[in-house]
Amino acid sequence: MRDSVAKIVKNLRDVPLLVHIYSKKNSGAGTTLLKMGRAVSEGDWPLIKGAWEQGEATAPEGIILVEELKDNKASKKDEGEERETSTKAWG
Repeated sequence: MRDSVAKIVKNLRDVPLLVHIYSKKNSGAGTTLLKMGRAVSEGDWPLIKGAWEQGEATAPEGIILVEELKDNKASKKDEGEERETSTKAWG
């Protein structure tokens, strides 16, 4: 799973991302497969969910939506003065 996090971080430039998580069992050992794609609009969600429910597409074990948070101003107090940092917030 640690490799999965690294793969997501490497693709942050392509946000928003919709990550589908699938688990595979190979001779007793479980592995994780990630399928990454651009996040869809809110209106497309019923189509994706419908495809899973009708068996047209394999339903994932889980999904992760990765996007940059709008209010991502990180600040630090430095001797009474407030300064902004270059930290970005992801959710």
